[in-house]
Amino acid sequence: MTEAHLRQVELNEGPCLDAAEDPTRIHRIDDATTDSRWPQWSGEVARLGFRSILSVPLATQARRYGSLNVYARRPQAFNEVDDEVATLLARHASVALANFHNIDGLRRAMDARKLIGIAMGLLMAMYDLEPPQAFSVLNRYSQARNIKLHDVAEQVIAERGLPSSEIA
Repeated sequence: MTEAHLRQVELNEGPCLDAAEDPTRIHRIDDATTDSRWPQWSGEVARLGFRSILSVPLATQARRYGSLNVYARRPQAFNEVDDEVATLLARHASVALANFHNIDGLRRAMDARKLIGIAMGLLMAMYDLEPPQAFSVLNRYSQARNIKLHDVAEQVIAERGLPSSEIA
């Protein structure tokens, strides 16, 4: 199956790619040896031994993730019930992916906030600054050098101060 997917990427055609592009459509191939929608890919996947393919979008309203793909070695392996089951599974997987990305984003934001707090504490201790002043120093340094604030915080922590000792 991995090789079948790689062929889609190489040939830039196939049901998985189309399902990922249009989150409203599922694609079912009853027999790869006779399907003409993706002529190059269908021939390749048939040579790999797959005859039936079902591709269902993995997407939420906010984001497209790809597609859920099911392969079978016999022709006409899938029907409308399989379409519905795969669609239901894809919807659940899409929600799980969206939640994972949200949680991951929140985790990264919390980690960045923690680093910024540590960097502020270092600047406050080293230069007798108040919290708003320490944050302002980090923020100005970030903007002046076009460096993300959490990257500046990492530098401050690693070097125990601003790299060029800028305080103002």
